[in-house]
Amino acid sequence: MIDTPTKFILKNFPGTRYYPGFRLTTWHPTGILDQPVAEKVIQFIEWEEYIQEAPFDRYIDLSGFAEIRTRPNHIFEIARRRRIVREPVKSAFFADNSISATEISGSDQCLGQ
Repeated sequence: MIDTPTKFILKNFPGTRYYPGFRLTTWHPTGILDQPVAEKVIQFIEWEEYIQEAPFDRYIDLSGFAEIRTRPNHIFEIARRRRIVREPVKSAFFADNSISATEISGSDQCLGQ
């Protein structure tokens, strides 16, 4: 049996790849997640939604972050803003520590999920 590699497209946002066969964008960030980085991520997602004709799912691996320096209220503001989308998509988050998991859990609660 021959395994064929999964095709992906590198995006012009650090750490992101798009897998057209799965309509999936992955992000593997490193460093510190602060409010300016969070805003850049949202701008990237909103731009991708604008230029793509079909919705795409998201996978975010938070294990590369050394620290999260954003207010919970900022995460809630982003979650509320992102509630309004043309079509529903799936988002998956991987967190290997309790701080990252708490941030994600809080934004899910804000969305009522």
